[in-house]
Amino acid sequence: MVCPVFQQWRFRVLATMLAIMPGCLAGTTRAPRARVPREAVVPESPGETLTGLIDAHNRERASRGLPALTPDPRLEAAASRHAADMASRQRMSHTGGDRTSPFQRMKAEGYEYRRAAENIAAGSFTLESLMKAWMNSPGHRRNILGPYTQVGASFANGEGGTSYWCVTFGDPVRP
Repeated sequence: MVCPVFQQWRFRVLATMLAIMPGCLAGTTRAPRARVPREAVVPESPGETLTGLIDAHNRERASRGLPALTPDPRLEAAASRHAADMASRQRMSHTGGDRTSPFQRMKAEGYEYRRAAENIAAGSFTLESLMKAWMNSPGHRRNILGPYTQVGASFANGEGGTSYWCVTFGDPVRP
């Protein structure tokens, strides 16, 4: 005769194994990430998002006595090209699918710079959470507060709803 306590314990172990097995069978080794609702990521107008993103950069700079960055259409074009590329490949990288660097993309848009930089991100962010993540990263923070005068910003949504963000910074060559 099998002890009822042992039988109950064996049933619980089996139930637990069956509950976690679908994830194991699918190759999942970690819990899925929580998603921010899409409405929090993309307001009604992408233009509002990009204006808000540039404004957020300028608030960080102003709080430290730094001059505001001005939008530049060539930097925005380079950022837009790269955000769309990352979204289409569903891969975050500073290297484009065509193997271009941020600096090559800026030059391809006709932007000649003395200094330049790029920040990228992938995921479901609000503007506030994106800026917080970048400001908590030494390299991204250095770019946001760096010796740049101009900026371009863009994002694109990938197939799975992941947003890919790109901000390019520049200080143009003066004649």
